[in-house]
Amino acid sequence: TSTCQLTSHILNKNGLLNGSLGTLGFETPSGIVSTGFTTPESIDVHQMLSTLCNGGIKNAVMEVSSHALALHRMDDVDINTAIFTNLTSEHLDFHGNMDTYFSEKMKLFKGLNDTDIAIINIDDKYAKKMLNGCNSKILTFGFDKSAYIHPISCHYDYDKMSIEFSINKKKYIVYWSFASDV
Repeated sequence: TSTCQLTSHILNKNGLLNGSLGTLGFETPSGIVSTGFTTPESIDVHQMLSTLCNGGIKNAVMEVSSHALALHRMDDVDINTAIFTNLTSEHLDFHGNMDTYFSEKMKLFKGLNDTDIAIINIDDKYAKKMLNGCNSKILTFGFDKSAYIHPISCHYDYDKMSIEFSINKKKYIVYWSFASDV
């Protein structure tokens, strides 16, 4: 949910209007509607994406649940970028075991083609299997210094913070001032 919301916010702040669909609901530039599911039924997903397209919105940020992948709710949805954050034991009631859970998540990444992008957290214990199963371009992130994007240092104070990080071995610094929302 956090990754979906942050990605949507970053796109919007950079002039790339988008809709988002996930645990919080279906959000468009004109508002948000609860859907009841992280990833609704396939007919609803297609209708929501069609609504965005008909409104001139070219970007959609979606939370795609492992349940939705297992139940074919994402069939015929063309994904061009997928992000793998982590895999925990939270959905074993549905999947039964971690291997099945991983296989369902992997469907999203196996659906990417060689011009698409998989963004993978290399700190997760399933990252290596995820990397080996992708046929797309790959960007990695994490605390591991071999990641394409990784933090170098963080400094926190009462009302501000700065983070120095590396993207493809080039250093960047981001500053936040909580008092003035800079």
